[in-house]
Amino acid sequence: MNHYLPVNREVIKIFSPPGVIAFAGHMIDHPTRPSPRFPAAIEDDVRKAIMHNIESINAHIGFCSLACGSDILFAEAMAEMGKELHIFLPFQIEDFIDVSVSFAGEGWVQRFRKVIEKYPVNFVTEERYEGLNSLFQFQTKVILGSALLRN
Repeated sequence: MNHYLPVNREVIKIFSPPGVIAFAGHMIDHPTRPSPRFPAAIEDDVRKAIMHNIESINAHIGFCSLACGSDILFAEAMAEMGKELHIFLPFQIEDFIDVSVSFAGEGWVQRFRKVIEKYPVNFVTEERYEGLNSLFQFQTKVILGSALLRN
């Protein structure tokens, strides 16, 4: 509309719903990983790229997990920008920390805990991990489905 006649910004906002993101990314490389995918040295570049993408798509609502690496970076960026964030974990918190956070160091565990102090956690199951990797796949589907329903 604004290409053909001047339209007040407040009117344009009515026709521009907030962007919704279902986020999933890589963890910081485990110390035993044979080939690098997300070395700790590129953390700041990844953080900047995530923030740029949140801004460029006008995202205001995010859905994610909280593994060390890009998940936590995404959650921190959404928090820093004052956005709405929905966190999903596939199983009990302490098991999740053991499997997906603590190997990267205590700093990542502290960052994880800081995010969950600010935002509520939704659990795919409240059971223990028990080595069931399919819980991660199910969690991804729940995150995507939740974002689609919100969109």
